[in-house]
Order: sequence, then C-alpha cells, then structure tokens
Amino acid sequence: MKSILNFRFYLYITLLLMLSACQSDTLIDDSQQSIIVRLSCESLNQTRNNTNLFSENVDVQYLLSDLEGNIISGYSSSFNTSQSSIVIEPLPRGSYQLYVLAYSKSLNDRGFTINKDIYSINQTWFTFENETPLVSYDEYVCYGQLAIDVTTSGTLDFALALKHALSAVDIHSESSNQYLNNIITAYELNATNPTAFYNGMNVNGGYTGESTWSEQSISIKENAFVMMMPAITSDAVGFSLSLSSVNHKKFEYQSNYYFSTHLLPGTLNTIDVSLNNHPDAKVGTYYISKAHLNQYPQPLLLQDDEPKELYYDRSERSFFVNQPLQIKKLDQAKINIRFYAPLPLSDVSIWATIPSINQEILIAYCDSIPAFSNMEFDIPAYSYNREYDTSLARRISLTDEQTSLIGDEETTIRIECNDLLWQQISIFKPKWE
Repeated sequence: MKSILNFRFYLYITLLLMLSACQSDTLIDDSQQSIIVRLSCESLNQTRNNTNLFSENVDVQYLLSDLEGNIISGYSSSFNTSQSSIVIEPLPRGSYQLYVLAYSKSLNDRGFTINKDIYSINQTWFTFENETPLVSYDEYVCYGQLAIDVTTSGTLDFALALKHALSAVDIHSESSNQYLNNIITAYELNATNPTAFYNGMNVNGGYTGESTWSEQSISIKENAFVMMMPAITSDAVGFSLSLSSVNHKKFEYQSNYYFSTHLLPGTLNTIDVSLNNHPDAKVGTYYISKAHLNQYPQPLLLQDDEPKELYYDRSERSFFVNQPLQIKKLDQAKINIRFYAPLPLSDVSIWATIPSINQEILIAYCDSIPAFSNMEFDIPAYSYNREYDTSLARRISLTDEQTSLIGDEETTIRIECNDLLWQQISIFKPKWE
C-alpha cells in the first residue's frame, strides 16, 4: 500500500513539473507583438498632390519576409483605409522585413498587373503589360520597406513614408492669354528618339523589364502630372510636345515644342513651355468655347429655385421676343450675357465700337451659348498690346489703356450671329399693344 502511495506521489510531482515546463514554454512563445504601420507618401510637389493618397481609389498591397528574403504567409493582418495603417496580429519573436506597395486602381486599365504568386523578394511584384511605356495622369505607384524586430510582447507602432516609384513630368503650357488657352484642342507627347523604360519592379525595390517608346504620340491632359516608369538610361530623355489649336475663325494650327529631362525614380521634372510664338498669342478677344463652359458652368435664368423677387424684377428679368440675347456692360471690366431662349445658340460674335478708336473690334466670340444662359466674363487686362479683328477684316493692335475703354458708357455693342435660330428670331415683328 505504501509503495502505491509513493508511486502516486511520484506521478503527481512529475505531472506538476511537466505542467510547469509547459507554462514556461508558453511564456517564451508569448514573446509576440502586434504591429501597426502608419503609412504616408512623400509629396512630389508642395503646391500640388497634398491630398490623402490612401483613399478608396487606391489599392494597398504588402508582403512580409524573413531575413533570407523568403515571403512569410499564414499571419493575420488588415489595412485600415481611414487610418492609412496596416495592422498585423501578433508575430513570434524574430526579425522581419515589410514591403508595401500602394497604387491608383485606375492603373489596372493601363496594363498594371500584380504578381500574386510570390515566394521571394527577388521576384517581380508588378509589371505594365502594355508594349509601350506607361504614361498616366496624376496616378501613382508608391513603394516602401520597413525592418521589424520582435523581441518582447506588446504592440509596436511604426511610421513608414512611401516613396514614388514612377517619374513625373509637370508640363506647364498654359498662357496668360485666355483666348489662346481656349483654342488649344489637343496635347500630344512623344519621345524624340527610341527610349527604353523599365516596365516592372521586384519586391525588393529593384526595377526590371523593358519597354521601348518609339514614334508613337500619346495624348496627354492639360497641366497634369505625366507619370511614367523611369528610363533605363541615366541620360536626359528628349521629348516633343505637339499642341493643336482651332481659333474662332476655324483656322487650324499645330505647334511643336522640344525639351529634355532626366526620368529618375520618384523625381518631379517641371517643364515650362512658352507659347509666345503661337500666331494667336496676342489676340485680345475673349473666347467662350463649349469646352470652357463645361469646365466652368454658369448659372441659368428662370430656374425653379429663383427667388420671386428676382423673377418679377423687370430690370433683371425682361427681354424683347425678337431680342432674347442681351449684352450688358456691368462695369469697365465686366460684361454680362443673358439668353432668354430654350435652345442653345452658336457662332456668336460680339463687336464693340470705341469712339476714340473709331473702329469696330471683336471683343468676344462664343461658339456656343446654352439655353437660358446668364454668363459674366471679365474684359482681360494686359500689360502689353493686344490684337483685335475689326469688322473691316483687318487686325489692329491696341494698348491696355485703349482696351479699357470697352466698358466706357460711350462704347456701343453689336451682336452678330449666323445661327439659324437667331436668324429666325431676328425677323420677328412683335405687335405691341
């Protein structure tokens, strides 16, 4: 009996020791930490691109590796868009490397492809599958990596500033001349010589692949960052910028500009293109185009939400049925255009006769006036002479002092329009009681 008790006591002590060892091992395994990585992206330009990059329009990918470069799987993690942060649930003790890639989702339509089958940091993470190099507008690919060491239990909080993986070119071609800006219809960019660009990036941040840009013009947007993959060469890359324009006389003109710049990763290259040699660079006529109206919408007349006091104000809401288009000088620097008709009007010329000049000049041209328009525009003030077409089919140059007389009380305004609607309205003979 005594031997049985001794055996049970021995077994009890053995079990206690084993349990104690298990508890000790558990404490060692508990050397785990939750990881929070708060993301930001370095700005290309302090005056632009300061909005939050991590929105619903941006996809964020991330990979975790050991120090040998092997991709680790099986851990729990999530990305919080509102906080711009990656949360990784407890990781065991050890050293890791985190790789992060953030990109505009719209790039998926441009051949941007993510490699989903990755086991090593030396593999390609993304590629552009199109044969020509990527050219996009205000779209981004940002990349970064972070070393993480887990030594004790708790939570580790990191800040990681991603860098731009693309090269950016900011082409400034806007003129101080409103007329010239409104007649430009297209911008096309081309490499002047065959140029090789990278077309992908590895997980470790190295660029890979190659695509060649040669003899293919690419349409670009006005005054937008043109983003492209870095060039393989460290030398400056030559470009040509072609601007197409159609003025109010329907004359077409194409001008070409040449520049060169280095296309290095994460750099912004600002190019100022002078339009001073354009044949219409000095035209002072105010040009209201349909594209301009779409970009800068104007209020409409006789709308449901218009106050009754305004609706019944004769000085503000009255017109002759055969004169629904009104041109009114608000002051010496502003003109108001109102159109009381349910259909749009096209091809409208506004002429002004300045007594001191004794010539009728074209001060504004509208290729389209929407129905019930109520537009205002400023008479441009320039520090140098401007050119105006006259009703005698000549072009004269006026000083800023002379053009300031357009708003003078003695100046008379005349409307000319070739639209069929205007021709029909003009022959109305209203019968007044």
